[in-house]
Parts: sequence; structure tokens; C-alpha cells
Amino acid sequence: MNTLLSETIKKHPLAAFFILAFSLTWIGSTIYYLTMPIAGQALPPLLRTPSGIFWYYGPCLSAIIVTRITGGTDSLRSLLKRLLNWRVNWKWYVFIVLYPLALHLAVIYLHRLLGSPAPIFFQAEGVPQGNIWLVLIGLVVFQVLVRGIGEETGWRGFVLPALQSRWNGLTASLILGLLWGLWHFHPANHALLSVGGIFIFINIFLTTPIYTWVFNHTKGSIFVAAMFHMTLNVAEFMVPIGMLEAGLTRNLLQIATLLVTLTVLLLILGQQLGKDRIGTGGV
Repeated sequence: MNTLLSETIKKHPLAAFFILAFSLTWIGSTIYYLTMPIAGQALPPLLRTPSGIFWYYGPCLSAIIVTRITGGTDSLRSLLKRLLNWRVNWKWYVFIVLYPLALHLAVIYLHRLLGSPAPIFFQAEGVPQGNIWLVLIGLVVFQVLVRGIGEETGWRGFVLPALQSRWNGLTASLILGLLWGLWHFHPANHALLSVGGIFIFINIFLTTPIYTWVFNHTKGSIFVAAMFHMTLNVAEFMVPIGMLEAGLTRNLLQIATLLVTLTVLLLILGQQLGKDRIGTGGV
């Protein structure tokens, strides 16, 4: 690699990561979008899979590249090792499974109190119909291997530790949440350019400190972060609240519920969000 470029990346690893992650995702997403019927299939469909890899794995690939350049083989090995770090306190697995479902059920319950009809469970926009268990298993596998590993290797594996080396857990989370939220607004996600998309951005922003809390108490495990990413997404299939298609009232209820959760978390832990426990995996 060009020496000047390599030295620049070493001096500004976070900036290099975000530029690369956004670029890879936007390139992949743009090509993917142009292969779709909605775009008139301007590009051949056979490009859909390779472009999808760049879209989904943009943060992961960027973390690998920047880590290798800035820290060498040992740092890269350490990063990838955290993908396999599943030995954490069992309470965290209980939390990452139950919290998303509890959040969705709370929103549904509050909305029902206001006269809204009950949703149809185990159904979500973009998810194929079929045997519930087969669909659920397929969703879990896809969300862990693609959404989870593809994103969390970058966001929590690379970016969060770097941000927390400079700022407290809350500030690091807010910076990451802002950029992570903006990352989602690429061509293939054109549906986010709506009122619902604004609420999804706020949801991502407010959920980021909760991710940080979990990450800091699970030894910086990327595996657990990927699992949490999966359970948050799969909860929309099991107990759908229709974040993109929902009306204003339900979206506001969801944001209010997230704010209450985050406020309680900050009152108990303070702004560090367990940053001092990251190496111990303590509760």
C-alpha cells in the first residue's frame, strides 16, 4: 500500500474507517439498487450478490482493513478473536433475548390502551410467509451472519473501543449512534427517506448506549453484539410494531419507551455505562 496513505490511516484510524465503511456500503448499495426492478434493472441481476456483500459487510471489511494497517497481524487476530468470544455471564444472553421482545410488547400494550388493534404476530414487512419456525430459523441465521457480523465487527468491534479510549461511554455511544444511524441511509434503503425513516434513525441513536452497556459487560464480545443485533431485528418479526410503516402515535410510544429505558440505565450506571468493566465481563 502507498506509504503516505498507510501513514494517514495510522494517524486517523477512525476517520479512515468511517470513510471506507460508508464508501464500500454506498458503492455496493448503489450497484445493488440498480439491479432491482424498481430502478429498471439498469445493471444485470448477477451483480446483486457481490454488491450485497459490499453493502452488508462494509463496516466489517473496513474494520479488518484499518486494523491490519494500524496494528498489524496481532491486532487483526485480536479483533477476529472477539467474534468467537461467547463465554460471558448467562444473564446477558437472557437480557439480549428478552429485552427486544419486552420493548415491543410494551409499545404494543401502550398503543392498545389508546385503542389501537392488536398486531399480527410473526409477520413483518419483507419477510416471506411460510412455516413460522423455518422462517424464524432462517431469520436468526441471516441476521447473525450478515447483519450481525457484517455490522458489529465494525461498529462495536472497532469503533466503540476507539471512541471509549477518548470519551466516556455515553459520549462515545452518541457519536457512534449518530454515524451508525446515518450509515443506514444509502440507496438500497431508499424507503428510509420518509417520516418512518426519521424514527428509525432516532431508534438507532437511542439504542446505541444500550449496546455499549452490553458490550462493556461482556468483555467486548463482538459475538454477543452480533447476537443482540439479531434479537433486536428478529423481534420485529415476532412482535411487529412496524417501525417504518407505523403511525405517529406508535413511533412516539416506542421512542418514549426507549428514553425511559435509557434514563434508568444512566441513573444506575452513570455516563460511563460500565466502561470500567469492559475487561472483566462483570455485571
